[in-house]
Amino acid sequence: MKFWPRNSKLRRAGAGLALALASAACGSSNAGFDDATVAQNTPSSGGATTTSSKADSAGQTAGGTNVGIADGGMNSTGGAGASGSGASANGAGSASGGAPNMAGNGGGAGSTQVVVGPLNAANKFAPPDGKTLLVIGQDTTSIEDYAAQVGPFPAGVMLYTSLTDLAGVAFATDFGAGSDDLGHWTNKSESFVVQLGLTLTNSLSNVPSGSLDANIDSLASDLIATHRPVFLRIGYEFDSSWANYEPNAYQAAYKHIVDHFRQRGASNVVFVWHAWGYAHSFNEATVEPWYPGDSYVDWVGVSYFPGWDSPSAQAADAAHEELASFAAAHGKPFMIAESAPKAALEPSLGANSWNGWYAPVLSYIASHNVKLFSYINADWDAQPMWAGQGWGDTRVQTNAYVLGQWKQAISNTRFLEASSGLYTPQ
Repeated sequence: MKFWPRNSKLRRAGAGLALALASAACGSSNAGFDDATVAQNTPSSGGATTTSSKADSAGQTAGGTNVGIADGGMNSTGGAGASGSGASANGAGSASGGAPNMAGNGGGAGSTQVVVGPLNAANKFAPPDGKTLLVIGQDTTSIEDYAAQVGPFPAGVMLYTSLTDLAGVAFATDFGAGSDDLGHWTNKSESFVVQLGLTLTNSLSNVPSGSLDANIDSLASDLIATHRPVFLRIGYEFDSSWANYEPNAYQAAYKHIVDHFRQRGASNVVFVWHAWGYAHSFNEATVEPWYPGDSYVDWVGVSYFPGWDSPSAQAADAAHEELASFAAAHGKPFMIAESAPKAALEPSLGANSWNGWYAPVLSYIASHNVKLFSYINADWDAQPMWAGQGWGDTRVQTNAYVLGQWKQAISNTRFLEASSGLYTPQ
């Protein structure tokens, strides 16, 4: 979560030009991603192995051949000693929301099919059911510290920008909540996704009029140039009291942005409809008035923070259930778009923190088929924007018990991390 001030500019010289040149080099109509999953047949003697360190096997038997599915380039045995001369093996992992199965056929004696790179544009970069992309935010230092002190490098990073000036994308910025700098991450060698919050505060009414079209097109070009999957949260926390987006105006702005991105050929960008996770603004009983329609929404997201009192805690619980049900009803993959336990349940409390917030959110992820989990691993109190407001220090590495529990939890094969097979670059 970041509240965006009006004129926050700390320019990184040449960043916009460099990204524009990169975009021109790759072509605006080509986002650098293959819309089809790459499949390969691998000789099997006790299993097929790809390059990543985390193992997950989901074997099936088809025509006497044991089939393994590798998620995110992970090790998949599919059972020892696959056999069955001439048999046809089908490896399939499906994404929610009616996304295409990642399937292929492999025949011949002693072969196991491995599907590499489950994230692709055809399935809106959604991992298979039972898998969750782990994304860490929300500023450069906090994310780098997490990678170095906790590890492994997460499946994605969470960043922010504003449509009024594209701060954090066109140039680096820090207005009191840590540095945002897309360029820092674009140049990384690891294969990970970008989750980007786009605020429309101070600009909502200007979007449909076309007065910000140049910024929209520039943003599309910059995100195409990342050559990574980008999850774009348009007007994030749209139903919050702080955003104050009138529902019809929000829908119009959201659709206008999506239309421009599609015209630019930004096939590596998917569009996230992200709700606040508490009671809705404008006295609305549901999130429905803000919904721009199934053809404009790729993912549904919700924030997962604890309440500050009993009524807000009850509202949060209700919103979490509402958004999960909404995503399922509309056939959309579902994400936790922002989360942290805040000061009341921060990691310094050890077991009370883990049992009071982390264990419940992990249970929620499993029971609601959450396919992307964004966690804000930051010392909020050290940042001027948040100091003294009850956000606390939510870095898991600050408490040995929480750190141990966290590392054990994310080592589960459910959670995907950065790996060479996470998505399929062209």
